[in-house]
Amino acid sequence: ENGIEVAKNNIEKSKIDLSQAKTVRKNRIEYNVLAKVINEQPDRKETLDRLSTLKTELSSLETTKQQLESRLALRKKQFHVLVTSIHQLQAMVDEPDDSEINSDDID
Repeated sequence: ENGIEVAKNNIEKSKIDLSQAKTVRKNRIEYNVLAKVINEQPDRKETLDRLSTLKTELSSLETTKQQLESRLALRKKQFHVLVTSIHQLQAMVDEPDDSEINSDDID
């Protein structure tokens, strides 16, 4: 009887140990999966350096964009002036001269 009790106690202890071992194994597997994911990511310093580089590049691109937009606005104004001048010159060429009108009247 005493041997049976000892065996039952050993079985119960073994069940508890098995349950704990399963929990530890499950935790290790989860840890390894998370560690793999974490190791695939760049470290904080690299990320901050990359972020700083991208911010600098973005700032430079915004400055370039503003410069190009200013140049485009200037070119549009210059083009408008050119077209207006062409129209004025065309109007001057098309309108009859006073001297031409007088010479036509004399004939």
